[in-house]
Amino acid sequence: MKKISKKELVWYIISGVFALAGLVFIVFGIVGHALQVPLQDNWIKQAEKATNFDFRYFGLILFGAGLVISLIVLSVFSKQVDRDAEKTIRRKQRLNTAALSNMEIKPSVVEVPAEDVKSE
Repeated sequence: MKKISKKELVWYIISGVFALAGLVFIVFGIVGHALQVPLQDNWIKQAEKATNFDFRYFGLILFGAGLVISLIVLSVFSKQVDRDAEKTIRRKQRLNTAALSNMEIKPSVVEVPAEDVKSE
């Protein structure tokens, strides 16, 4: 198993921050709509009214952005790990074939005693 690089860890942290912020906004939106208090006492509804944006939808957008970032990071770095693994396998294969080609191959020679024959 390969160790996680610093760059990959930073991207995972960024995507986690987006997802966590999204969850916080979703919870605030749900709590703000569920509180049975007047508008003057509900600071969540006042903030939503001031920004003209519902916290639940904003939270969904942030959570989705965090999810997309983490999927992209996972895809990119998994491809990089696969490339590195294939590179090491190819290197081992090249070294094995180079080692096999450098071996001395001795031909099988049959030695037969020879006699000197004088020609006339």
